[in-house]
Amino acid sequence: MLRPHQVSRRVGVLLLLFATALPLVAAPPASADDPDEILRFRFTPTKRAQIALWIEDDNGTFLETVRVTQAVSYRGIGNRPGAFAMNSGFRWPYGRREGVLPVWAHRRASAEGASLFKRVIFQDRLSEGLASRTSNDFSRDDYFCLSFNKATTKKDALDAVSCASVFTSDKGRFMVASDEENGYSEPHESDGKSFMRPMALGSVYPPRRDFESCAPTCNDHEDAALFGQHAKEVMPNIDAVTMATPKGGTEQIIQWPVPADWPAGNYRAFLEINTEGDYSEKFNASTMPTPTSPAGKWDSWAISYGYPYRGQPSVIYQVDFALRNGGPPVVSAATPVGTGALEGVD
Repeated sequence: MLRPHQVSRRVGVLLLLFATALPLVAAPPASADDPDEILRFRFTPTKRAQIALWIEDDNGTFLETVRVTQAVSYRGIGNRPGAFAMNSGFRWPYGRREGVLPVWAHRRASAEGASLFKRVIFQDRLSEGLASRTSNDFSRDDYFCLSFNKATTKKDALDAVSCASVFTSDKGRFMVASDEENGYSEPHESDGKSFMRPMALGSVYPPRRDFESCAPTCNDHEDAALFGQHAKEVMPNIDAVTMATPKGGTEQIIQWPVPADWPAGNYRAFLEINTEGDYSEKFNASTMPTPTSPAGKWDSWAISYGYPYRGQPSVIYQVDFALRNGGPPVVSAATPVGTGALEGVD
């Protein structure tokens, strides 16, 4: 659900978003399935921005994802082990970032014929708030890491550090019905209150699929070997729409072929952007600090390392455009139309 625009303007997040309908003039369509128009999108994001770009019809029906940044669609930061409110840091391995691109995620999941992804949780840790293991649940991780040097896990070190050594992580397992029936939950703090927040079986985000599981000959749960296959079953075009996190301040140009069976008419393109730790007067480390309660549900690694990442929620830009009926060839938007939910609930 789009919420009223309530964040400060992020200079550099987006200069202009263009949706340009262009006829393909190089050659006529080879078949009825070939596109006769393309859309060209241009925008300039800030650094470390996570992005989703999608199209709906003018009735608000979700039609197609155009692009999603790989931290979400490939690295699986929205659906991995660890509590939502857990601190973050450079390539932080745990914590479901369910507020990263919530409007796109919920609209995709609510489309006709769409389904949810299976939720990923720790294999068997005592709490989703534990950043350190309580059992042999680890295997080599070639991307994510958790530094033993506190200084390198803080926000001001994001652009100055790297993973110093090989890290081992818990890739997790799928949550199952018995977990839900037994009240599986995660520690959470919101509005000055702490509580155990119930968790559902489904997630609107894909699991990570950037590794080859060593199960069953290692500590990986057997589910880890199924993450990639499952993500593609739920979202078959996930590889085609995945994009690298763009360099900040650099204009992005994306061309996308319009499906030949889309009728003439009015459409809407949406661009959702979120930057972790994007603080403002309302959303910052003081108003949403590192969670420490309920007591015993967070370990010292979760409390003392990293930084409280919850800043401003995602912002959404919208452009309305027409296909095959003589509408304006270029349309643009420079002002957000709303925001996502900070905690990713819709």
